Amino acid sequence: MAVIAELTRLFGDPVRKPELYREKSWGEDPYCRGADGGYWSPRVWTTYGHAIREPHGLVHWAGTKTSAVWNGKMQAALLAGERAAAEVIDRLG
Repeated sequence: MAVIAELTRLFGDPVRKPELYREKSWGEDPYCRGADGGYWSPRVWTTYGHAIREPHGLVHWAGTKTSAVWNGKMQAALLAGERAAAEVIDRLG
């Protein structure tokens, strides 16, 4: 099993025989819809991604899905928040 082999490489022999090992395919989970990034068709993000972060009037969008990089990750949320804050500051200029 590749996961156990990698964990053993990183942490040594004590992890070679775990008491319990669970694996989950988040893409098959009916409630998470593919975990942090989801499953978009090819070219959807690069073609339409900009549209979900464009301001709508006074509303500026920020969140993991509106980030240009690290989509779906915590780092993306931070970057999107910084971007949206800069947009608001620029607008108030």
